[in-house]
Amino acid sequence: MLRGVLIAAAVSSVALISCGPSDPQAKVRSERARWEVQALEWVRAADGSIQISTRVLGPPSSKIDKLTVRIDLLGAGGDALRADWHTFDLTGIPRGGPADRPIRLAPLSGVEGVSIDLMLDPTAEEIPHIEELEPSG
Repeated sequence: MLRGVLIAAAVSSVALISCGPSDPQAKVRSERARWEVQALEWVRAADGSIQISTRVLGPPSSKIDKLTVRIDLLGAGGDALRADWHTFDLTGIPRGGPADRPIRLAPLSGVEGVSIDLMLDPTAEEIPHIEELEPSG
């Protein structure tokens, strides 16, 4: 009998802990990790701007309506020449399927490639660039 009471108390304690307050930013980070953004191709436009074709793939359901990525413009040696941030509006993205979205960036000479990063483990300096991690986001 005492064993049953102890087990019930342990289960209740675990249930109360799991119902306690949670970190809203942790929930957003978890939702962000369920998305994928691929750089399909990029070109330099006549005006010098960098145009990137991307594919955004999402889960069948998601609790976030925007997704921010860092785009590194790379030089010939693969070194980052500049980092730009782009926020996708997810409200028009079909859930559970891909959507192609263009990105246009300011001109930069010497660009030989692009890299897109979801920044799933952002530093304190990177967090302000990620709109959905802002307190009002």
